[in-house]
Amino acid sequence: MIGASVLSAQDNNTFFFEDPLPDGVCCPHCGTCLDYAYAPSKLSYGPLRRYDVSYTYDGRLILSARAVDKLGLRHRPEEIHLVELAHNPSVYYAMPTRAIAFDPVARQTRFEEPCTRCGGFESVVGATPAYLKGNGLPGRGFFRTDLAFASGREKHPLILVDDQTVKAISQARLSGRVMVRAIFPSAVGEQ
Repeated sequence: MIGASVLSAQDNNTFFFEDPLPDGVCCPHCGTCLDYAYAPSKLSYGPLRRYDVSYTYDGRLILSARAVDKLGLRHRPEEIHLVELAHNPSVYYAMPTRAIAFDPVARQTRFEEPCTRCGGFESVVGATPAYLKGNGLPGRGFFRTDLAFASGREKHPLILVDDQTVKAISQARLSGRVMVRAIFPSAVGEQ
């Protein structure tokens, strides 16, 4: 059984989805992100607060080049999608490619205002503490929840890391990060 933690971090004083977006990136009705591979050329608002690990106000994980190198993420596309932002050199948008099932029943997550266009919801409330299905992560490294939380364009999945990655992040002394333990309700009695 591989334990998991939610990778939380400081905000970096920017927005990811502030500028006009190409068609198909977000649902025009409810704001749900439809294309996690999309990245803007620059972050909006600013000035950018420089942390090794941070989030935009609308919930997108941003990593410094130092974090990417210390964690060896440049050559792991099967695990994490990285895009260097053209107008913010040495700053990367990061989105895990592997999803893990969130347990909305155990967490009592609320789904508000269903969207008739994309099938999502305008708001999904109740992300933390993170309740995950199964007995543990299916492997090492970075994962994201299969659900996105918050409202409109701010909806985003939780980013999860295994215990070994938590240790690597801590040993690298990456600034900005905070770890919060995730819960696997079905595994509680097995420990």
